[in-house]
Amino acid sequence: MTIEAAGERGAGPKASILVLEDDTASAQMLGALLNSAGYAVTTVERGRDAMAMLAQHAFDVALFDVNIPDFSGIEVLRELREHRLDMPVIFLSGETSIEYAIDALRFRAFDFVSKPFDPQQLLQLVERALAEHKLEVARVSHVTEMEAELYRLQHQAFHDPLTGLPNRALLNDRLTQAIAQAQRTARRVAVLFLDLDRFKPINDLHGHENGDRVLKEVARRFSAPLRSADTLARLGGDEFVAVIPQIENPAGIVAVIDKLQAALHAPFSIDGQPVHLGVSVGCAVFPEDGLSPEALLEGADAAMYQHKHRGAA
Repeated sequence: MTIEAAGERGAGPKASILVLEDDTASAQMLGALLNSAGYAVTTVERGRDAMAMLAQHAFDVALFDVNIPDFSGIEVLRELREHRLDMPVIFLSGETSIEYAIDALRFRAFDFVSKPFDPQQLLQLVERALAEHKLEVARVSHVTEMEAELYRLQHQAFHDPLTGLPNRALLNDRLTQAIAQAQRTARRVAVLFLDLDRFKPINDLHGHENGDRVLKEVARRFSAPLRSADTLARLGGDEFVAVIPQIENPAGIVAVIDKLQAALHAPFSIDGQPVHLGVSVGCAVFPEDGLSPEALLEGADAAMYQHKHRGAA
C-alpha cells in the first residue's frame, strides 16, 4: 500500500482517491498522475486491503481495476453498495468483454474505462465524478432537511408544544379511530376528562415558568400507567384527556381512573417546597354516553365539572 500527498505544497488536496490496482507499474502511473493533479492518493494492490481502507477512511472517489485475484473490484463495489456507501467508483480494465461493464454498472459504478486510457480524459472523468457526487450529496442533504422540517411542522400541528402530548386535533383523530374499532369489535371506549385541582395558585404564587415545569411532570406521570394503545392529550391550561379504547367493563375504567389519581399522590417540588395537586375526573363511555368524538368529550367535560362542584377541588 502506498499513500501519496497532493502535489502542491502548502495547499490541501482537492479530494482523496483510493486506487485498487495490482499491477505495480500501473499503480505508480495512476498515483503520479492523480497526485500531480492535486489529489491525495492511496494505492492498494488487493481487494481485501481496499475493503480494510474503506472501513477506516472516507474517500471521495475510487479507481478500481476489475481483475484483482483475491477480491475483484466488482466484489469490492458490491460490498460498498451493500453497506450503503455511495462513493463514486470508476472501473479500469484491459478486458474488452461487455459483461464486465454490465456488472460494474449494475452496482452503480460511475463509469467503466478500458485500458489503455488517455490520462487527460481520465482526469476529466474524475473531476466529473466528484462534481456530480457533490451535487447528489447536496440534493440528498436538501431532501433530508426538507423531510425533517416537514416532520417538525407535522409534529407541531398535532402536538402540544409544552408537554409534547397530542393536542386537540390529534386527539379527535385518535378518538375517531377508537370509536370505529369499537364498533367493529362491540367493545367500549372510555373518554376521561382530567382537570387539575389546586393548580392555579402555582402560577399565581410561583410564576408560569414553575407552572410549566409542573405541567410537564404531570404529563409524564399521567402517561406512565397508560397502555401504548391509550392516548393522553393536553387541551390547554391544566386540562388533559385520556382515551382508553377496548374497555370491556366498568371495573376496567375505574382501575384506570385510580391509577391516574394515584399518579399525583406524591408532591411536586417547587423551589424546594412540596406542593400537592389533585385531579377531578369526568368519564363518558361509547356507546352509552355518545356516538361521536364531540359528544363523548362534552359528556366527559360535563361529568368532570359535576365532580369538581361536589367538592373535589
